[in-house]
Amino acid sequence: MTLRMLYKDDEKYRNLLQSIISSAEESTDNGRTQLSLLEQRARLRISIVIQDGKRNGRRDLVYPSDPGSAEHEEVVVRLSGFVLRTNLPPITRIEQLPKNPYAARQSLTLTGLSLSNFDSNLRAVSEVHSYFADNLPNGALQPLKHNKDGGHSYLEVSNRYFTQEVDDMGYPDIAIDPYIDPHGIFTSKVTTGRHTEDNIVLYFERMRLDAQSKYVYNPCKPTAIRVGHIVEVQASFCSVPTSKGRFVMLMKLRSVCILDTSVLQDFNNQVFHSLVKQPTSPLKKVKRTVGYDTQTYDTDHPVAGMKRLRINAEDNMV
Repeated sequence: MTLRMLYKDDEKYRNLLQSIISSAEESTDNGRTQLSLLEQRARLRISIVIQDGKRNGRRDLVYPSDPGSAEHEEVVVRLSGFVLRTNLPPITRIEQLPKNPYAARQSLTLTGLSLSNFDSNLRAVSEVHSYFADNLPNGALQPLKHNKDGGHSYLEVSNRYFTQEVDDMGYPDIAIDPYIDPHGIFTSKVTTGRHTEDNIVLYFERMRLDAQSKYVYNPCKPTAIRVGHIVEVQASFCSVPTSKGRFVMLMKLRSVCILDTSVLQDFNNQVFHSLVKQPTSPLKKVKRTVGYDTQTYDTDHPVAGMKRLRINAEDNMV
């Protein structure tokens, strides 16, 4: 229902997203690169390199390191859009897991309602894909899939809960957050997977007291994120081998921040007003039996019917 409202008033919400994206482009809150900037081929290929993970074939998008440094900083980009679909923790039912539990992931699908600023992100992803393809054998990288919902393009960002061998960057194992798998359903199915820093996704909500206050970013639970929310996603890029010399590019989810909840608020207000406008039937009397003797009374005269339950002040209480 929220999605229907989003599509019905798409012009209104497109303008809202435009305002938020414009504000984010001017903001230096987190210092992350706007994904849309990577649409510029020169900016992408001059300032960013692809690190070759020789031990497993994985390649990551990183910033050039200083001479003599053994470490590279991962390129983390940000983009904003409306939440179209969610697949987020906690895992409370076996039906949430795919047939191969090692493939289970937390993911978000975002749409920009065909806003040009959002579609720039799609073109940037295509440019990054071409960059990876140029660093792999000809034809080895699987093509991108371009999908639409309601006539609007969308983008999916995800991260697996467990690292597989082809995706292993040598991070140390860490305990999986009990919130993700409160009943042990997931971990009972996965006995050899590794949960590392590379699998962690952080969740926040941006808020402030008034228009003059500074924004604060409070941690939140993934369940706070709903269809129709405007969120800012932080993500990174890598390519991993699949089979028979083929590779796939992944857009890995790193964090999600709720920026605006107007669509859901509008939907709730609409539901509330529709309930208020509905005609109500006259209140009917209800017969009730209470006490230790059989006493009945109508609900609009409760005191008279409950005389035998009255406790006097002089009664002794233990």
